[in-house]
Amino acid sequence: MRNKDSEMVLEYTNKRYIEDYIINNQKYLYRIAFSYVKNKDDALEIVQNTIYKALSFSKKIRDLNSIKPWITKILINSCFDFLNKRCKGIFNDELVDSVEDNNDSILDKIVLKYALDNLPLKLRTIVILRFFEDFKIKDISNILDMKENTVKTNLYKALKILKINLEEEGISV
Repeated sequence: MRNKDSEMVLEYTNKRYIEDYIINNQKYLYRIAFSYVKNKDDALEIVQNTIYKALSFSKKIRDLNSIKPWITKILINSCFDFLNKRCKGIFNDELVDSVEDNNDSILDKIVLKYALDNLPLKLRTIVILRFFEDFKIKDISNILDMKENTVKTNLYKALKILKINLEEEGISV
């Protein structure tokens, strides 16, 4: 009986922590979902689905300090599931706006958006998580179920492609 009681307490604690995290990070979750589906209603549906999954599987999280990568993984997988079902485009203008370099011209941002849009999904996801959402390589590898060296290799490949594409458009990198 004690074991069952402690499991119930742990599940309750995890759910409360997850609920608090979601309340405090709802804009982050929405921004990520919207960056994939480019549609407000679809993004909200994905976030809702992510919240449901996170709360349903609250027993599975072992380290509450790793909640951000854990929920982000659920969110990205939900986005992939949605995109596979609906075959919609990926990326949005809000993500480009989140780049905080005030010296960039609007044209440079448009070219950057275009260059990112033309990356393969796997490479684009790594770039977004690393540079727009400030995830560490280790966290990205956990989120995408890849080895750290694979993430590094794909990140290098993505940056190389971006550099070539941006230089072709006359933007020095």
